[in-house]
Amino acid sequence: MLLGGLMFVGYTLQTEGLARTTATNAGFITGLYVVFTPLIAMALFGHRARGSAWVAVAISFAGLTLLSITDLGSFRLHAGDLLVLAGAAAWAGHIATVGHYSTRFAPWALSLAQMGATAVFQLVATLGVGLWHSMTTPLAYL
Repeated sequence: MLLGGLMFVGYTLQTEGLARTTATNAGFITGLYVVFTPLIAMALFGHRARGSAWVAVAISFAGLTLLSITDLGSFRLHAGDLLVLAGAAAWAGHIATVGHYSTRFAPWALSLAQMGATAVFQLVATLGVGLWHSMTTPLAYL
């Protein structure tokens, strides 16, 4: 359930963030999961983070800052950027948690359980609004 929940949160935040920011920003910010993963593994599971992880965090924060400056007089994170950033943290949490549980369960069982839980979360989330797509092309042509 935990892995499925993290996957659901990652998908949802990334999708909602992409609707509110540029693809360039979303691509860079999503890539921050690589930097966040060892830090989350340290916080949740007591893994040790090397000094290079902290340097990567500082450099990544500088990059995020540069992306967020539209003019030299203002620094503002946009709502879409923040959603994608939270999604990157969820993906990092998912990866750290998979690493933690992968030695305890068979890979096929872990994969099936997390995908099944994600599917249930997605279905519950769409109960009130239903499933839809915004494309004008019929699904048969996709």
